[in-house]
Amino acid sequence: MDGKEEPSVRRFNKWAGSYDTGILSVFFRMCNGKICQLVEPRDGIKLLDVGCGTGSLLESLFRSGRQVNLCGINVSPEMIRVARKKLNGKERVELHEGSATNSPFESDSFDYVVCANSLHHHPDPGQSLAEMTRVLKPGGVVIVMDAFIDSRVRKIFFRIVNVFRGEGKVQHFRRQELQRILHNLGHESVTQRTYLLFLLITCGTKSKTTRNPSA
Repeated sequence: MDGKEEPSVRRFNKWAGSYDTGILSVFFRMCNGKICQLVEPRDGIKLLDVGCGTGSLLESLFRSGRQVNLCGINVSPEMIRVARKKLNGKERVELHEGSATNSPFESDSFDYVVCANSLHHHPDPGQSLAEMTRVLKPGGVVIVMDAFIDSRVRKIFFRIVNVFRGEGKVQHFRRQELQRILHNLGHESVTQRTYLLFLLITCGTKSKTTRNPSA
C-alpha cells in the first residue's frame, strides 16, 4: 500500500461498521441499481469492482441472478472484512484487500471494471484508471461513476460536503478530463451521462488493438 493511501484506509476502516446503515446507504443503493442496469447479463463474464466497499454492488449483482463472476478490491481491511461476512458462501465471488493503483490481477482479465463513488479518494486516480484499463479485456467496458465539477454550483457543493464529512484531500474531474484520460489509455469509445444531477457516469470501451498501459 502506498503511504498516500493511509488516510483513506483509516477513514474507511472507521466507516465500515456503519457503511450499510447510515443515511448515505440509500444513495449507494440507488447508484448500485443504476450500475446493474449498465452491465449486460451474459453468462460467464467477469466483473471487477474497484473500491468495492462492503461489497454492496457485488451483492446486488449476485442477487440479480446473472451468472457473472464477481471480484472486488478495496484498500481498507475493515471494508473487506465486512464484505467477506456479507458475501460468505456465495459462489463466483472473490474479494481482495489491496490498492487500485497496483492490483494483483492479470492483464486482460475482466469484461467489466467498475469504480463507483471511489475514484475521487484515490491519491493517483490516473494510475488507478491505467490499472483498470490494464486488467480489462480488449473490447471490455470500464464504468466510472463519480462526482464531477463542471459548474460553479457543483464545485461549491462538493467543497461544503468535503468540509462537513471530513473527507480530506480528494480530486474531482471535469467531463473532458475523464474523456481525455480514457482516450489516452486506449479506449476507442467513451460515453458520458449525468446521474442524480451531481454524478457523472463515464463508460469506456477498451480498444481491441490497445497495448496495456504498463506494457
